Amino acid sequence: GRGGAAGGSDSASPDGKLGNASMALARQLLDEMLASGSTFIYRQYMGDPSHPYVSLWTLDLCRRESGFRIATQAGEEAMVETNGSRSYVFRVGEREAISGTGKKTVLRFKPVSQNDRYTSSRTGKESTYRYAYISIEDAEALLNNSCVYVPDTEYAVLAPPRMDGKLRSFLKALQEGQAEFRR
Repeated sequence: GRGGAAGGSDSASPDGKLGNASMALARQLLDEMLASGSTFIYRQYMGDPSHPYVSLWTLDLCRRESGFRIATQAGEEAMVETNGSRSYVFRVGEREAISGTGKKTVLRFKPVSQNDRYTSSRTGKESTYRYAYISIEDAEALLNNSCVYVPDTEYAVLAPPRMDGKLRSFLKALQEGQAEFRR
């Protein structure tokens, strides 16, 4: 399934505003998470805003919760592993991921990449990097991680198997707000 992923088009009120209490709470929590430099928040893949993608860099930043880290990244290729026991090589534009045992897995969607801006919480300096993304379906199937796209923003939130209370509250408010708009 698509987990709690939000595409954005069916989650806005007729006037395009976030008007209900759940969405207002979600927006407040997003602002707090952005202000605190939360590593769970990343820029949505903008090449296809209708389809959610998970940032491999964000998986790495949240490795304790996601269970994965980027072992190596060279150009358009990233090797992602967990505790050395499971690993996958993803290549941007290719429909196959290669496991550490050499087994090839056909992906639902080709991995993509984009330039993203990040501000260091330590120095305040902004930098631009090119990061790989995999589709939400492939992230869920291979890496047991998901994401939620925040409606009416350019942000997404990693939804790893282990979450802290604030992240859980944020995702719950988003999902409740989307359900209210669908009624």
